[in-house]
Amino acid sequence: GRRCRARPPAPNLGRVASRRELKSARDVAEAFSAGELDIAHGSPVSAASELRKDPRFAPYLLNTIQLHTSYVGYDSGSAPFNRIEVRQAFNAAINRERINERIFSGLGAVAQSLLPPGLLGYDADLRGPAYDPERARSLLRQAGYPDGFELNYWTWDTDEFNNSGQMPLIFEDLAFVGIRVNVSRHTAVEARARLTVSNHGLIWA
Repeated sequence: GRRCRARPPAPNLGRVASRRELKSARDVAEAFSAGELDIAHGSPVSAASELRKDPRFAPYLLNTIQLHTSYVGYDSGSAPFNRIEVRQAFNAAINRERINERIFSGLGAVAQSLLPPGLLGYDADLRGPAYDPERARSLLRQAGYPDGFELNYWTWDTDEFNNSGQMPLIFEDLAFVGIRVNVSRHTAVEARARLTVSNHGLIWA
């Protein structure tokens, strides 16, 4: 005989509306808390911590580690990042635990390698660079930058890495070892297009 598979019922939705004017994950979380949204994705961990305490929302929260690793990028084909000592100093200068505590209320997973837990190839035994500002300064001296150097960061209105406070903390860490970052505001198109130019002198996230 022939077996027919029943078609699942169609969703009972008249329409779906997206709130594109919300510029940051915090704006989305606040709109959700106010009852203006039915579904919110990617709420900041600090906002999620507040929602977990609210009996209206706690039963419906889905918590998981994303198959995603956030990082700060740079052009290693030109100075100063063409020196391995500078790249190592940059890594040693950033206090990842502080970012997790201050931005993610300690609920994030500090990346120890490029691959996150759950992704094929992840190795729990790999350990990332330790936070060590003294070592960062020493490496900069070895690379010929005893007084540090300046970099540029181009941000835009929906730059979540900057708006969330992550990048300002990184800028503080870098400044502590002598790497000064100049921040300027542009459109997202301008900022991304700049990265296609050789020797652009930017860091990005």
